[in-house]
Amino acid sequence: MSVLNLTFSYVRPYIYQASGALEDLNFRKKKNLLKNLAIIFIVLTAFYVYLTGTIVAKNLQRENLVNLLNKTEFENAEAESIFINEGYGKGMAYFIARGYEEPKNIRVIKKAGNVAVKNVEKQNFY
Repeated sequence: MSVLNLTFSYVRPYIYQASGALEDLNFRKKKNLLKNLAIIFIVLTAFYVYLTGTIVAKNLQRENLVNLLNKTEFENAEAESIFINEGYGKGMAYFIARGYEEPKNIRVIKKAGNVAVKNVEKQNFY
């Protein structure tokens, strides 16, 4: 038995009870009830369309921003490589102006020993 059939079998008595209650109402009350239900349906539909449109618009905006970020990062990397290849005089002030931080310890890069050889002094390089 599907979920829809199972749900309908549980809801069926309430549907019959509600239809009996509507028969007791006069025409004016039925008309007002129908108008109210139609207005509620229209408002909920408009809200759903608004939310869906907002989600789609935000996704498109995010996608455009990601594409712009990738393009900007590529242009940045290209400009940095041009500066490095051209050998422009770049002191510490140049890199600090671009957001790099000055290292506190000058010996930031440490030489790693050869882990494959236990005794480095006895190793011969030819």
